[in-house]
Amino acid sequence: MLEVTALQLQRGNNFALDIRHWQALPGEVHAILGTNGAGKSTLLKLLSGEEASPGNVLLHHTPLQSWPSMERARHLGVLPQSNNLSFAFSAEEVVSLGLTPLTLGWRQGRQTVHAMMRATNCAHLGKAKYPALSGGEQQRVHLARVLVQLSQAEREPVLLLDEPTSAQDLGQQHRLMELAGELARSQHFCIVAILHDLNLALRYADHCMLLDQGQAVAVGTPNEVVNGVNIERYWGYSAQVLTSECGRTVIS
Repeated sequence: MLEVTALQLQRGNNFALDIRHWQALPGEVHAILGTNGAGKSTLLKLLSGEEASPGNVLLHHTPLQSWPSMERARHLGVLPQSNNLSFAFSAEEVVSLGLTPLTLGWRQGRQTVHAMMRATNCAHLGKAKYPALSGGEQQRVHLARVLVQLSQAEREPVLLLDEPTSAQDLGQQHRLMELAGELARSQHFCIVAILHDLNLALRYADHCMLLDQGQAVAVGTPNEVVNGVNIERYWGYSAQVLTSECGRTVIS
C-alpha cells in the first residue's frame, strides 16, 4: 500500500501541496484528477521519491526513504509522461533495462521481457529502434520496462502512471487502462494514475482524488468525485453527466 500523512510542500509564495491523509491499497486503481497546475505531477514526484518528503510517504507502512534502493525499485515503479532516451537501443533493449534491480537468470529475464511486451502490445516492435517509434509506442515500451522492473516484487507492487494515455490512440487508451485494472485485480498491484480524461476515470478507476491548488478537495468513488458540480467549479465547464443503458456514467 501507499500512504500519505501530513504531506506539505511549498513552491515559492504561490503554491503549496498540502494533503493531510490519503492512501491507495493493493487491488485498486486510483485516479488523481485536477486542472493544469493543480499539483498532480508534484504529488507523483513525492510519491515516487523523486522529491524528498521525509517520513510523509509510506510504502507498505515504511517511510519511502528507508527502503534500500534496489528493493524499492522492485516494489515501486513510475511511468513518466515522457522519456528523453535518445540512444539507438532497440525497443526490446529498452524493456530489458527493467531487469536491473532483479536477480533473474538470462533465460527467465528474456521470457519476462517478452511477456511484458506482449501485455503492453509492443511485442511486434522488439527489433525497432526506440528513437524511431511514435510517442505512443515509446510510452508502451517504457510501461513494459516498468512492469519488468516490478515483476519480482515480494509484496504488492505500486505502479505510478503520469498521464499514461496522453500519447495513445483511442483503442490503446482503453487497452492500457484495462491492463491497469487487470494488474490490480489479478496481481494485487496498487495503481495510481494521473488522468485528464474524466471518462476514463469514471470507467476504470476504483477511487479518485481531485486536487485544486495543491489541496485534496474531493476524495471518493468516481461517481462521487466526477460530478457536474465539481466539473463546473474546478474545470469551469458546464458538463452533461449522462447514464448509459448499462448504467455507466459518462461526461459530455
